[in-house]
Amino acid sequence: MVDFQEPFTNLFTQGMIHYKGAKMSKSKGNVVNPDEHMDRYGADTLRLYILFIGPPELDVEWQDQGIEGAFRFLGRVWRLVNEVVEKVEPRRYANYANDHDAAKKLVRKTNRTIAKVSADISERFHFNTAISAVMELVNDAYLTKDDLYRSEEGQGVLRFMAETVVKLLDPFTPHICSELWQRLDHERLWREPWPEADERYLEEETYELVVQVNGKLRDRVKVPSTAGNEELLKAARASDRVARHTQGKDIVKEIVVPGKLVNFVVR
Repeated sequence: MVDFQEPFTNLFTQGMIHYKGAKMSKSKGNVVNPDEHMDRYGADTLRLYILFIGPPELDVEWQDQGIEGAFRFLGRVWRLVNEVVEKVEPRRYANYANDHDAAKKLVRKTNRTIAKVSADISERFHFNTAISAVMELVNDAYLTKDDLYRSEEGQGVLRFMAETVVKLLDPFTPHICSELWQRLDHERLWREPWPEADERYLEEETYELVVQVNGKLRDRVKVPSTAGNEELLKAARASDRVARHTQGKDIVKEIVVPGKLVNFVVR
């Protein structure tokens, strides 16, 4: 439609910030002065709240109390990372777990958070959901850390989690993350490569197996992702709902579709 090359291949139009029911505008006198919030909470808190406030393509309402939540979250991150620094030596770092169940769950959660944040930033520009994913990881760490400190494997995973949290938050809150990175016995966070998720930990441990009788849905059961055909059949037969439709009948065929369903053909 034009006889010249476009200056860009994609256009992203962000939403507007509203305050007290109207679009922020100097003429309406409802503009929030960022200097006041930076003086009280710091630049990182303000940055985090602005990016967390909502999807960037939508209009959102500024909430003065919302910045308090961002401030409290960064406080939790600060306390968690410093606690790990005090209790776990740098050499304990381990991005895997073999025996400790809680450690394995935190390794899986950390890798899934890496994948989620990476995709939200690079593919969708949804910084709010990226930050939310890190918040979930921090919450999980708080729930399990006391147990994890009791084993060397757990300590190593906590160190892995702490360093990952700092790396993932760095684009949003660079000042506090730079300080925490040094406390973790490292230098120059901005030179560190972006974390990459280990694909092994992105797979679900279990999935929902559909169980049918003569092609009709009778139940859904949780089974391990690694389950073989015999294990899937055993889980399907153990269902009380399925048993009600097969009791007293001959099972003439058992159809197994790994990862999806089991179908009993009866007469």
